[in-house]
This record gives sequence, structure tokens and C-alpha cells, in this order.
Amino acid sequence: MAEKKSDQVADWNGQSGERWVAYQARLDAMLAVFGQAAIEAAAPATGERVLDVGCGAGASSLALAARVGAGGQLGVGKRLMQGERTRFDTRSPGSKKMD
Repeated sequence: MAEKKSDQVADWNGQSGERWVAYQARLDAMLAVFGQAAIEAAAPATGERVLDVGCGAGASSLALAARVGAGGQLGVGKRLMQGERTRFDTRSPGSKKMD
């Protein structure tokens, strides 16, 4: 089990993660309807802590960050944070990198 997890981590921190970052705008557009439906169902409130698992290329993470505000916390994947650091640093004061 640990070997499979390390393979997944290596893949997402390598080529797969690089592809998601490269195609960020396209992926965000394709996945927008699903991300919005999930956010509406979860209904996060100001100050809450949320973990965006399978966050696409970042649009849902930014939307969640706006919902929880500066007093909340948002956890997102390491590759997303590396590829989109400026995007998250300027819009999501509560964002935290997750491995």
C-alpha cells in the first residue's frame, strides 16, 4: 500500500502535476460545474477549515478560500501550490500546502 501511495505522490509531483498546471485554464473551465456543485453542497462558512481533495487546477480552491476567508484555512496539493504560487498567495491568505 505504501508503495502505491509513493508512486501516486511521485506522479502528481512529476509529469501529471506539470500537465495539470500547464492546462489550468482549460481544466478549470471543464470542471467548473462540478466544483461549484460540490462547494454549494458543502456550504463552507467563514472561519472554517477545508481540504480541497481532487481540486482540479485551482478554481475550486480559490472559490473555497473566498468562502472561508482570511480566518479560515484551505489545504491544497503541493504541485498546485508550486505551479500557482502567485495565484494562491495573493488571493488565499489561509491557504496551506499539503503533501
